[in-house]
Amino acid sequence: MKLIVLVVAFTASQVTSSNDLIEEKWITFKNNFRKQYSNRVEETNRLKIFNENLKTIDAHNKKYEKGLVSYTLGINQFSDLLHSEFIEQTSCLKQNFRFLQHFNQTFIVPENIKLDSRVDWRSKGAVTPVKDQGECGSCWAFSTTGAIEGQNFLQNGKLISLSEQNLVDCSTANSGCDGGSPILAYQYVIKNKGIDTEESYPYQAQKGTCQFNPNNVGAQVYEYKLVAEDSEDDLKYAVATVGPVSVLIDSTDMQHYQNGVYNNSNCKKMNVDHAVLVVGYGTTKKVSLSEQNLMDCSSLYGGCHGGTQEEPYDYVIKNHGIDTEKSYPYQYQVETCQFNPNNVGAHVYGYKSVTENSENDLKSAVALVGPIATSIDAQYIDDYQSGIYNNPECTKSLNHGVLIVGYGTSKKGVDY
Repeated sequence: MKLIVLVVAFTASQVTSSNDLIEEKWITFKNNFRKQYSNRVEETNRLKIFNENLKTIDAHNKKYEKGLVSYTLGINQFSDLLHSEFIEQTSCLKQNFRFLQHFNQTFIVPENIKLDSRVDWRSKGAVTPVKDQGECGSCWAFSTTGAIEGQNFLQNGKLISLSEQNLVDCSTANSGCDGGSPILAYQYVIKNKGIDTEESYPYQAQKGTCQFNPNNVGAQVYEYKLVAEDSEDDLKYAVATVGPVSVLIDSTDMQHYQNGVYNNSNCKKMNVDHAVLVVGYGTTKKVSLSEQNLMDCSSLYGGCHGGTQEEPYDYVIKNHGIDTEKSYPYQYQVETCQFNPNNVGAHVYGYKSVTENSENDLKSAVALVGPIATSIDAQYIDDYQSGIYNNPECTKSLNHGVLIVGYGTSKKGVDY
């Protein structure tokens, strides 16, 4: 903007580029979340809302890059909604849950117990994969099943996915897709002498006729206890000594949440509107992970003689983690496996492949998920120094693994 003679032309170019980028994100958003609108007017309004939400996301993530906040925002299925619409669509608690706290005993913090600095029940096999409540206000049911699934695993050694639909249909004290309370759900399971499995009673995202079958019970509950309100220390002890815990939160600022430690400075007790599952605690930070761990600890990956993109993920999943770079530094050669579970820096619970030969799918994955591992034909990359590597003679003879960290258009107008 300092070059006065060129300011008009430069600004027009920037606006065009910005509009094109927003349009690309809008098309990707609609495709990924299967969004359809009744007419052009509605779609125009939704695009305006989407654009404003993008500004909110970008402003927040700049704060994250500066270390001012502990979590990132991103595009998700709620990105075309006004904040008021998001609250209306996702609020799923009965507002009279507070008086229910007098109906059971309070969790007593055990004495003389030293807690681990980090607990993650996912790595111990006590948590089922993430589920989706859809457009049904049934968060209370998912929070309840998550806690019961964890206890069932710890008691019986089996991780069985339990039926939220059983609760939505049959817990008459709750209101199905119009909200409920985990406490009332526990009371139902106790009185009902069990809850069916997910496999036998799958989720429908809408309230139906009760189909509970005692022959399909996956778990039973005999009692429950309440953690002291507003005590993060008591919650920490409960998570460490008991297992995954059902909790209620104020989610009013959670519309665009992507990852990280969600911390709402505007949290208010009277805004508690969402039930979730706490599966652990610890300290979050960027951690460099050990490539040497992968090279040394399974001959399947070939060490210095090559490997695949998928097999390392399989190893980390089966191994329950990968060590940090600091604890297991790179040596440029294969050595004896020195994996130490006490030095694990990250876990993997699953992975997905991007459609082969689809740059659009890869672009969507990078935008919505994050950096993506990919394979390329690098036969002419020996002397590469900088810029956008584009090989017109590229073949399907993939011989090199790289990381895709973003996309856009260069200053010379070249897409990358």
